Amino acid sequence: MSRTALIGAKILFGLLIFVFIGILLYSGGIAKIYSSVYASPASHLAPNLCDANPATAARNIIEWERVNINNVIGKSDLCLKVASLDDVSWTYRSRCGACGEFSYLFTDLARACNLTVMTVNNPGEDHQWNAVLINGSWITVDSTQPNESHANYGYDVPDDFYENNSYAGAWAKNLSYVYGELPNGSRIDLTARYSTTGNVSVYINRDGALVYVISNSYVPRKPTGLKCTPINHYCNFNLGNTSYEFIAVGPGWLDYDSVLVNVTTNSATNITLAPTFRPLERWGALAQTIG
Repeated sequence: MSRTALIGAKILFGLLIFVFIGILLYSGGIAKIYSSVYASPASHLAPNLCDANPATAARNIIEWERVNINNVIGKSDLCLKVASLDDVSWTYRSRCGACGEFSYLFTDLARACNLTVMTVNNPGEDHQWNAVLINGSWITVDSTQPNESHANYGYDVPDDFYENNSYAGAWAKNLSYVYGELPNGSRIDLTARYSTTGNVSVYINRDGALVYVISNSYVPRKPTGLKCTPINHYCNFNLGNTSYEFIAVGPGWLDYDSVLVNVTTNSATNITLAPTFRPLERWGALAQTIG
């Protein structure tokens, strides 16, 4: 083989390796390979964290996460780029994560301690936390807030903590839609627990459309995770106090004018989404918005 051919082969091999690593990073493959080597951390951590008192066990888990997991929320970090959100073994081994990683790791450890726990999701404002069933009541747990006295150091966080700007360390953001995922996989609407709400009734004069609710509270046009197939041409939403865009799609190539709405406490708003036709490039932008 000539020297030129050898150099070309080495360059090609290097490019293939580079592409392979890129695919692994993009798909979470490194995290999957890494995690397959290690079992869930719950199996060996639980004996040191669990307690006969469920409140003590929950606090032990919060404290363990505070000491051992680097909170990289709001930062660009490799650990968030290669791991799937609920891959607790990767979070444990990489020792870093944001709210979603903290929440899923808390869930895994809490269940190992026989606690009844659910994840609490707020997609529109991009946050996630937990609730633990203690003596028949759901107690809010946010293990990303272990240093905040106004959040009770992450255990029994006040319901208004995320919206009340008088609390040190609070978000002071209006929450759009909050839901809990129960151990059996079902969802419950928790918006009214963490925010004051108003109602929006959406009318569409055609069957087969999907209505999406987009929040403009935290960042512009952030999907809330709410969508609805109209029943008798109507969708009804109870939402937190902030601004929204309502979008409907389908059926076929039919599109609808979007409508902006500001929801306030106990407000009742009626809107109509009127059908229209859009150029094809509209669909790419719309699909990116609603996910």
